[in-house]
Amino acid sequence: MNRVEAAITEGRCVLALGKRALANPDVQAELRRRGVPAVVLGGDPVNPAESLSASSLAPVLDQEGGVLVLVEPEPAEDGRALGALEGFVKGGANKPRLVVAARAFNLFALPMGLRFLKWDHEKKRAVDFLSALPVPTAQELQAAAVATSEAAPAAEAPRKRSRAPRPTFVGREAEAEALQGLLAEAGGPVVVTGPEGVGKRWLVEHVADESELTRLPDLTLQRGVGADTVLAFFAALARSVGSEALHTAIRTREGREPPAEIAQILVEALGNEALADKLLVVHGLDSLLDRRDGSIYREGRLELAVRALLTSSLQLRIVFTSTLAPTFYREGESQHLRVLELGGLKGKYLHELYSTWQAPEFPREHFGPISERTQGHPMANRYLAIAVREEGDVEAILEQPKVLRSKAVDDLAPLARHIKRRVEALDKETRAVLGALSSFPEAAEPDDISALGIKRELRLRLVAEGLLEQTPVLQGRRYYVHPLVRQHLSYREVSDFSAMETIGLHLQQKAAARRKEDALLEALSLDFQANRLLVEARRQRSRTRMPYPDSDPMIDSIRGLVRRKNARVDIARMRVNETLKSDPQNPELHLVDAEVKIAEKAGNEAIAKAFEQAVAVGPTPEIFHAETTWQLQRRAHGKALDALQRGTALFPKNGRLFRRMSTVLLAQDRLIDARDALQKSIEVEPMMPGAYSQLGEVYTLIGVDHFDKAAEVIEEALRLEPEGPNHLAARAGLLHAKALAEPEHEAELLKEAEETIRAALASDKNHPRRMLRLATILLDAEGDVEQAEWLTKNVLKRGETGEALLQRARVLIRKRAPEEAERLIDRAAKKRAPMNHVQATRAELEIARSQFFHAFEAIKAAVAGTSPNAPERVRYERTMKQMQALIESGQAAELMRAAATEEAAAPAVAEADEGKRRDPGSTTILRKTQRGDEDATEEISKAEAAEAAPAEEAAPDEEAAPDEEAAPAEEADTDEQAAPVEEPPVEEPPAEEDPAPAEEPPGDVA
Repeated sequence: MNRVEAAITEGRCVLALGKRALANPDVQAELRRRGVPAVVLGGDPVNPAESLSASSLAPVLDQEGGVLVLVEPEPAEDGRALGALEGFVKGGANKPRLVVAARAFNLFALPMGLRFLKWDHEKKRAVDFLSALPVPTAQELQAAAVATSEAAPAAEAPRKRSRAPRPTFVGREAEAEALQGLLAEAGGPVVVTGPEGVGKRWLVEHVADESELTRLPDLTLQRGVGADTVLAFFAALARSVGSEALHTAIRTREGREPPAEIAQILVEALGNEALADKLLVVHGLDSLLDRRDGSIYREGRLELAVRALLTSSLQLRIVFTSTLAPTFYREGESQHLRVLELGGLKGKYLHELYSTWQAPEFPREHFGPISERTQGHPMANRYLAIAVREEGDVEAILEQPKVLRSKAVDDLAPLARHIKRRVEALDKETRAVLGALSSFPEAAEPDDISALGIKRELRLRLVAEGLLEQTPVLQGRRYYVHPLVRQHLSYREVSDFSAMETIGLHLQQKAAARRKEDALLEALSLDFQANRLLVEARRQRSRTRMPYPDSDPMIDSIRGLVRRKNARVDIARMRVNETLKSDPQNPELHLVDAEVKIAEKAGNEAIAKAFEQAVAVGPTPEIFHAETTWQLQRRAHGKALDALQRGTALFPKNGRLFRRMSTVLLAQDRLIDARDALQKSIEVEPMMPGAYSQLGEVYTLIGVDHFDKAAEVIEEALRLEPEGPNHLAARAGLLHAKALAEPEHEAELLKEAEETIRAALASDKNHPRRMLRLATILLDAEGDVEQAEWLTKNVLKRGETGEALLQRARVLIRKRAPEEAERLIDRAAKKRAPMNHVQATRAELEIARSQFFHAFEAIKAAVAGTSPNAPERVRYERTMKQMQALIESGQAAELMRAAATEEAAAPAVAEADEGKRRDPGSTTILRKTQRGDEDATEEISKAEAAEAAPAEEAAPDEEAAPDEEAAPAEEADTDEQAAPVEEPPVEEPPAEEDPAPAEEPPGDVA
């Protein structure tokens, strides 16, 4: 209310009264008393209210800070006037603040252009609201009139236009020619790859604009887009050229074809020659690819369909954009795929690029250092050109060593930091606009942006600042927010419900207009986009009813409800039940049903039934992986193995299922069965390097007799993928095993194993398994204990395993903390660590305690529990023989007595020291100094005190033990007899899955 009163006083407020409110005589009386500028929304104007016009709204549109008050608007009666008001607001020089005075009001009843104004709600009737307004004095009214007259000329002054660049295609002529050649003939899809921001979309848009092919609506693989969306799009496309098979297959409500067969129907439909003159661009392929190797990781309905497209020859020209090139491991799968890779721009094209972005002229000699700095990355050069344009001194920018300096064209960290600073410098309103633009599912046309109430001036300013992208065409230009910019906006900014609803409703209207023009495919695409946005905006009941199944956005919404921090399982259950009624043949729906039941803690039978139903309606490999994951979480390894066996029976050519099966078999110590499963995986996918290195690890575990086979398959893995970290880790494991089995070559083999595992850690220095392997090698080689301690600590922070606890215990043994080491050994046994490893570690502990009889029993148990072919058995047997020799020679008993004597003397030493820690081999006493200071003392060793003091003044303990000179326990000078160093307890691992980055290691880990 204070805002309205201040605006009235300053002459920047206009009241817009609804027809029904203005008909009230009391309202008219209150309005006349105050003399506030007012307009009428419906009916004839009544004095002092004026009709709706640009001049009557000038106080709020021609100056900043205007306040437009809607007094009891009625959308049903005042709808036409509200639409006219929206037009005046869009065309005004400034955006007013909206205040709605009404007892109850629905914001979404307003036109779209008014919804995005900042607004307040005064819950008062029209009479009460007007009567609460102040009555201005004559002087105040005169001052307001003067202020309004002075503000009007300023508003009419010409505004400085944003310096948006003209889109110019620069430096990609060779790549454009290559892409045109690939599209000239039928064949497999074309995948344009390259790092983010390298210009993939610009290349495709330029070639598509110059091509004679008919451009179809774009398709982006993103959140909320799944098999239903993709298959429906292609079904409508195939149907437009007379192919009904795919249309029939996905519309069938009962007895639908399996997903693998639907994928083949899709390939056949797109092989129709009538599609040879059409071009489809698909963005976001990398969202389906594994970042490690580019393979299609998941295998649901969408992935099966996309794999079929990528591995087939089609008549339809399809261009995928991706940051990764897809990789296939079956023979002949990639023979149809065509890949075009983009790198950085050459230095000779940078001058034209900088001219396009209106950077001032500077000597050409600077472009060499600029190219070396940015590695030719187009987006980095664009921001550098903008910086030069803003600051005007290229030399000063180049003197800054870190500004946009990259090590390679795919080193995007400097660019991301630069963009982050620019985004953070924006005001709140501009960030909100940028977030709203990020909500568009596809690149937006100017009228789409206008539907959000965003003016052309602001759009051009964002383009000029490099924060909004535009396609490099003159006709039909479109706009989008680049992912490198979008990632620096908050989740709330890019997921604003109001913006998504507005865009969704606008796209619905646009789709209706396209249907009237018989552009059915474009209308279908727009409806799918609108429905996805409306579901995300929690307005799913406003969706358009589709001729095809459309459950993708609901599935994504349900997963979000279950997986978020504060899960809403109740809402998820309601949506699952509702969606299953409309689409019971969707296997992904049954999968999320199983996930919701797991969150509900339903019975195991109910959860298993959900997985069975998913298989019944549409079997995919992903269903069996999901069931396996659930069974492993409840430690039902047998049932997990059963799920994988059912999966391999249905999909005998799926290598990933066989590899997962081998992992489960390894957990059950079924090494031979794991080997057989991996061999089947290699038969199916002979070019998959991971299967070879995994098989090499299995051969290493089987035993010494299979070391040659292990070396052979590991070398094959490295041939297929040189320097692959997993394969290097497998080789390090083999070298480590050989070192245990060959004592005569132990030192050199352990050294080579250490070098190999460090090379594997170079790509990911915090990989837990590789860190644990390095720690084990260091401990076996009697290497750097401090580094082994750092490694084991960081491994345990990521989750406790039996083997990690054992290696941590070995570190504590060497750090002389036997009690803590024993506690960890007991915990490792409870964690189901291999009992032979547990007993061997216990033997190390007892040897450190000089308890050789206990050590002999422990190592004897370790030998008994180790396979005769296991490499560690050689070391265990060697240790057992050493213990047996000590016991039989009698040295064990003598050493144990000496240890007992030392242990008995330890309390007396500690009492004499008064709790202070001393260096081994020196007992320290305090005495007064000879400097005349009675309170001053100095520390000297007991041996020094004995030499300085007379014989009759010997210490009491020396009188009690006169023959102690032979071997005084407290004068020991060996590390073995020193008091054990206290070690702090092991830190419990954090609950989070992704712990904070580890501190730097004491040595060179990577």
